[in-house]
Amino acid sequence: MNNRRKFRQLFCATHERLIQERWERLSGPDHAPACVALFGAGAHTRWLLKLVRHTKGPRITVILDDQATPKQRLMGVPVRRPDAFDAATVKAIILSSDALIRKFTARCRALYGKKVPLINLHKDLPPGPYPKET
Repeated sequence: MNNRRKFRQLFCATHERLIQERWERLSGPDHAPACVALFGAGAHTRWLLKLVRHTKGPRITVILDDQATPKQRLMGVPVRRPDAFDAATVKAIILSSDALIRKFTARCRALYGKKVPLINLHKDLPPGPYPKET
């Protein structure tokens, strides 16, 4: 295996562990899983769902995406249009992207204002996108 591939694998493993740790910290103070929504139903969300499926942390109740179709599900989680979503039903919205954070933030703020916290799991990391192995 060449050095470039080894570095990529090491980077991916480190990045994944960081995201898992951040995910675990999103549980409530009593370690009960909070209900959250994911914003975006793209490749990052598919990667994130696989990554956190066996990790303690919040319960994902819905995925929000402007291109959602009726009865759509992603790995068992319903996908809904964000303009038909009541933000009061979740504790926070996770911005599910490593490259479109500004766009997702602007869209959520336009829809929900400051009614619900927005969480960027990639906060304080260099701009993505990041390679994903999971």
